[in-house]
Amino acid sequence: YLAQIGKIIDVEKTEVHHNSEWIGKFTAPQWVELAGLFTLQQMIERENFSLRIKEGSPVGLHEALYPLLQGYDSVAIKADVEIGGTDQLFNLLAGRKIQKHFKQPEQDIVTCQLIAGTDGRKMSTSWGNTVLITEDPNEKYGLMMRVADQLIPIYMEVATDIPMERVEEVRIALEEESGHPMDFKKELAYAIVELYDGKEAAQKAQKNFESTIQNKELPETIPSLEVNSQELEIGEFLSILVKSNLIKSKSEGRRLIGEGAVAVADKILDDKEDKINLSDDTTTIRVGKRRFLNLVLNK
Repeated sequence: YLAQIGKIIDVEKTEVHHNSEWIGKFTAPQWVELAGLFTLQQMIERENFSLRIKEGSPVGLHEALYPLLQGYDSVAIKADVEIGGTDQLFNLLAGRKIQKHFKQPEQDIVTCQLIAGTDGRKMSTSWGNTVLITEDPNEKYGLMMRVADQLIPIYMEVATDIPMERVEEVRIALEEESGHPMDFKKELAYAIVELYDGKEAAQKAQKNFESTIQNKELPETIPSLEVNSQELEIGEFLSILVKSNLIKSKSEGRRLIGEGAVAVADKILDDKEDKINLSDDTTTIRVGKRRFLNLVLNK
């Protein structure tokens, strides 16, 4: 992690701590003091916990303790600002609450938009859908070319210095299915490599991709998402499409269905559908001509 963040900040001028420095010294009374600042209701109402409970998936007690530890980190280092993904909002706010309890000024918080992995699922090294900042430039460029089409403008906005005017142009072009996603991916990949490895490295990586890979016929990358039910209510189905960045909102999804632009296993949906039936293995969803998602039934 230090090697990666060292591409962005000067690690030599950075104060680095492991939270074992203070958590390893916690006593039972300190644990009880922290736990007393939150209620069980607050924990189980968190979106990621409530969804798992609704699905019947276990939520470990240790997971509920995590916000307490992260919050106390802010106390230990007297944090002024804490940065995290939007999924960390509860934990970041916990830091403010715990700081207030210990009579410290409450930190400001900055949340950043999350980006999915290259295949549309949550980023995970075990799934091989990550792009590490420290990757070789050629490898980094090639990995960026695997990004699902609907994620291109999101990556451009969050992970590059490409002007927002250009990002909007690309977003509109993809929505209207004008232009070629391959060209937009090359623009994205070049920007990523240039940002971390320099212009010369970006030029070489692009030339390498074009000469060794682009002229070969490659299968289209289709992101996958596991679902637990073979029958989905239309609202749940549209929520999945929003979550997977195939559509912006449920209302857009309903409009596209009305236009005959959404297909499930090659069957065009109509606006009278109230349930979506999936196969017992993998079902391919298509939105427009170039946006795809595989729904994999979790057996």
